Amino acid sequence: CIFNQKQKILLLGFDIIKNLVNTKIILKKRPSKTITEDLFQNINDEIDEIRDNHFLVEVEYVSVDPAMRGWISDVGNYSEPVPLNSTMRSFGVGKIIFSKNKNFKVNEYVVGWLGWQRFSVVDENKIQLKIDPKLAPLSKNLGVLGLNGMTAYAGLIDICKPKKNDVV
Repeated sequence: CIFNQKQKILLLGFDIIKNLVNTKIILKKRPSKTITEDLFQNINDEIDEIRDNHFLVEVEYVSVDPAMRGWISDVGNYSEPVPLNSTMRSFGVGKIIFSKNKNFKVNEYVVGWLGWQRFSVVDENKIQLKIDPKLAPLSKNLGVLGLNGMTAYAGLIDICKPKKNDVV
């Protein structure tokens, strides 16, 4: 064979990836007063090219958070609005199925900015942390163990500062 083991794996990965179809939800238009289904569109698309230091995550869970209302508006808040015809921004949990990043290996699980899509090509800047799927159900990493849970914990402990016998 003319390929070494690493080249064979990369070729196999490329073959698998080129046959994947990415189903994603894009923001089609901005809301007026209320959020309606027609603001979004479900589309099938190709997987983006996996460049050096990037990896492919198969997304298993995505978040739906109150902050998204601001993200789909055309007025920026603490983050830029989601561009029209782009994948809806969200945190997600998923499994790495292909990697060109030495710090992120195939079969590891991550939490990060994965978006409302089946497959997400990201670099480590989009990842919050790696997780062990044996420690808690994956979905908990978007709730009680995720950003919302940490916010609630900080608010309760650091702001409310409950004392013994307080009723919360």
